[in-house]
Amino acid sequence: MTQRISIIFKALDNFVRLKTQGFNGKVFEDANVEFFFAPDSDLPLSYFNLEMNGGGTALMGFHPDAKTTLMLEPEDFEPVVEAHSMPENLENEITEPVAWTVEYKLPISVLKKFSKVTNPASGTIWKANFFKTSSRSSNPHYVTWSFVDNKTPQFHLPQFFGTLKFK
Repeated sequence: MTQRISIIFKALDNFVRLKTQGFNGKVFEDANVEFFFAPDSDLPLSYFNLEMNGGGTALMGFHPDAKTTLMLEPEDFEPVVEAHSMPENLENEITEPVAWTVEYKLPISVLKKFSKVTNPASGTIWKANFFKTSSRSSNPHYVTWSFVDNKTPQFHLPQFFGTLKFK
């Protein structure tokens, strides 16, 4: 049986822009949700970022240290099962209130290709943060789960990740 992390985001949004296409494109410019996480309990500053716009276009990288980013290749991401409620691309921004969802099942084996992983089990702690952004909509916004103390929006700051405790 494959061990997976399941993530479900539900966004209540307006000013929904979906233009980015292609794996590892600039999904952060669109209506986007992000999961940043450090799966090795011994290295909380070494982390992955998995970002997905409302149309299901994803970007995923691994940051073993503050200076290095290893972007996953499309074939690395293939085992990830994903679903989304919005079309992949919108010709025009939606300016009315709308709810949309993104969900995915991320196999732990995808992570182990790049990093040591403290397997999720009861009591296991990972450092992580969740974000909802849209930097290029007509109403740019940046929302965090765990507060990031920085003057400008910047989420690649693992020192501000919160604590996830598996049950």
